[in-house]
Amino acid sequence: DFFYEPDDPSVDDPFAEVMVYHHLTQLSHHFEDVHGHEFPEPATAYVNYRESDNGTYENAGYANVDGYHLFLFGQGEMVDFGYDGDVIAHEFGHAVVHGRTDLVHGSIATYDEFGGNVAPGALDEGMADYWACTYHDDPVQGEYISVAMDARELTNDHTCPEDVVGESHGDGQIPGGAMWDVRDVLGRDLTDEIVYEALGLLSSSPSLREFAEAVATTAEDMVEDGDITAADADAVDDILHARGLYACGRSVPLEDGVATTLHLGHLEGYGMETLSPNICNTFRADGVRFDSRFQWELQLPPAEEGEVLEIELDLDIQRL
Repeated sequence: DFFYEPDDPSVDDPFAEVMVYHHLTQLSHHFEDVHGHEFPEPATAYVNYRESDNGTYENAGYANVDGYHLFLFGQGEMVDFGYDGDVIAHEFGHAVVHGRTDLVHGSIATYDEFGGNVAPGALDEGMADYWACTYHDDPVQGEYISVAMDARELTNDHTCPEDVVGESHGDGQIPGGAMWDVRDVLGRDLTDEIVYEALGLLSSSPSLREFAEAVATTAEDMVEDGDITAADADAVDDILHARGLYACGRSVPLEDGVATTLHLGHLEGYGMETLSPNICNTFRADGVRFDSRFQWELQLPPAEEGEVLEIELDLDIQRL
């Protein structure tokens, strides 16, 4: 029972306009009613978006510009991204994340004295996925647009640091999946509250460990308030450990005799696997350096056990 018949894809499509307006309005009411989350300024949504010369645009996006929330939904070659309620909720989820945090991240990583930090981007995408999936009570994100790009699933077994590759949507499935595991234990309402409150505890460039600590702190506060039990909080903690989030600060601890898998570089998911040997040699000659996602951390034995004279680190490098 539509106001307009769907016409996907179409250069001038009023169905997409009504679809996006409806979902953004419902999402706004939901977060205001449930979490008291309000936006100080109206949001602006662009639909039927195509690149110059009437080219298609295979994506959707969100930006916070001086407090104004801007949403963009492109018309792809096969699908209109404004037709997918998951996509609309995901982009709205970004607005909630940035309304709760001062999160800052680059397109690939945020750099500081310790190197590249890919966690802020992972948290931004992972929590946007979580908000979309929990709102629609479905762990699969983006079924409709899956003909154009892969859908993402929060019912996954991704862990840190093994599955951190430096692409924010893929990496986001680790914290997003962790919170979906928590949702399976505590239910939608309590987990949504934990995620919402934990986001407010994050720094502007958090690690995945910082996110885990924020979730655990929120769960402990809810125990004190009588909202969940101590056993519930322990179950949340077990999930965070199982996903490896506590091990993924700005450094990853190495243990004697225990293998740890880490990815190098920042181009997986950006076409690195298609680079020819000649291009790789050019990078090498130009001094291009692909660093680890994390620093490495080694806990030395206590001083009373004797002086450490030598540390041996075995590296097994597997090239793409």
